[in-house]
Amino acid sequence: DIEVFALPGHTEGSAAYLVHGVLLLGDAASAADDGTVEGAPWLFSTDAEASDDALSALARRLAPREDDIEALGFGHSAPLEDGLAPLEAFAAR
Repeated sequence: DIEVFALPGHTEGSAAYLVHGVLLLGDAASAADDGTVEGAPWLFSTDAEASDDALSALARRLAPREDDIEALGFGHSAPLEDGLAPLEAFAAR
């Protein structure tokens, strides 16, 4: 099964996909060198604030299912294998 979650703000039609315990965020976010999640740069986003809000809302939506998420995948950076925690930390900022 593949679950799809809308991520408005980065680009039109942006979405995240949850597949076999991996939350694929594509270009809507990336992993920083210190293991934290960063939102998409404003330069490459339709609305960077809305994009960050969508990522935060996704973290809150998935929080009750955090045990189902083993890793976060990104379009242009290495994955983070700390479950949902890095996205939850992003949302808490």
